[in-house]
Amino acid sequence: MNLEMLLGIIFIFGGTLTLIGRIFKIEKLFWKLDKMKAFWGATLGSIIHFVFYGIIPLVAGIILIITNL
Repeated sequence: MNLEMLLGIIFIFGGTLTLIGRIFKIEKLFWKLDKMKAFWGATLGSIIHFVFYGIIPLVAGIILIITNL
């Protein structure tokens, strides 16, 4: 296992943890979300948090793993 594969696994784990936390409403995982909502507004702050902490890590992790197979 090389470094890129390990980073891919870590990114997928982090993205999955964020998405699971959103599904089950685990507020302890989202300590940055309140600051983002205060700065960007409730809706846009939630969307930005979802994309940058959920979707992008999953996609980056999948790309890292696929390119190193």
